[in-house]
Amino acid sequence: MAIMAKPTAGRFDANMVAEAEALGRAAARIRPVGRRPREAQTGAHGRRRAGPGSAFWQYRAYDPGESIRNIDWRRSARGDNAIVREREWEAALTVDIWVDTSRSMDFPPAPDPTAKRRAADMLALAAASAWLENAERVRVLDDPRPANASGLGKIGSVVAALARAASNPGAAGQEDLPPRGPAPRQGFVLLVGDFLAPVSEFAERAATLAGRGARGTVIQVLHPHEIDLPAKGRVEFASLEAGERHLLRNVALGQDEYRQRMTDHSEALRTGLARFGWGFVQHRTDAPITPSLTRALALLAAEGA
Repeated sequence: MAIMAKPTAGRFDANMVAEAEALGRAAARIRPVGRRPREAQTGAHGRRRAGPGSAFWQYRAYDPGESIRNIDWRRSARGDNAIVREREWEAALTVDIWVDTSRSMDFPPAPDPTAKRRAADMLALAAASAWLENAERVRVLDDPRPANASGLGKIGSVVAALARAASNPGAAGQEDLPPRGPAPRQGFVLLVGDFLAPVSEFAERAATLAGRGARGTVIQVLHPHEIDLPAKGRVEFASLEAGERHLLRNVALGQDEYRQRMTDHSEALRTGLARFGWGFVQHRTDAPITPSLTRALALLAAEGA
């Protein structure tokens, strides 16, 4: 079996990016709890302390030495002391996105419309588009470029970061597992892939991210053949990653067991993520993107409370 090259920027064509942006704009009505619609380009999510923003936070006594411009003269006129009206600090929320770049995502090969890689990329870019539409910030977890540390504000920058991450030599041999970090404390994480690796290995990575206070959602992208195994008769299976091949003379004899094991695997992922409050969405590549996208965004929004 031929070894396939790692995916790079070539997989993000202009039509695909435009479609993902449109899906993201339509889903942008789903905002993290506390986020008000596009009030400022720096975001509008209250941080529960005083700082730059538009929402009232509290009144306090004027401190000698600070600028008199901070005094609320109308409120101060009601008493004998100078009063300062503080606003709640509002800052952009950051979501860290990771997309599985392992070769198992190359099933079926492009340009098949049900290709797993295309579906995963579409989901990631559409989610990034929705996040950016609400004036928030996006990072790519395994982007090797330090400039990504402060977050990205344009979809083109997200595309470039995903391409860099896919070509990152440091990720060699670990493409099917998200990195352990760094993720921002109290931030958001969206992981997209097939997650067919052992659940224990994936759970360890996700738990490390969650341990920093990150709230997240996982989208498992599977082709319908991987879920249902509809093949009949004599079938030879070939691994895209390990180069292994297995011949089954009558695949129907093992279909029920296979389907149950796939169901158990996905349920183990869901249960493991629920232990630290993360959401789980399974997306079939023969289904529309929008329901899975909106479900994932809704789970992230609910976790932002």
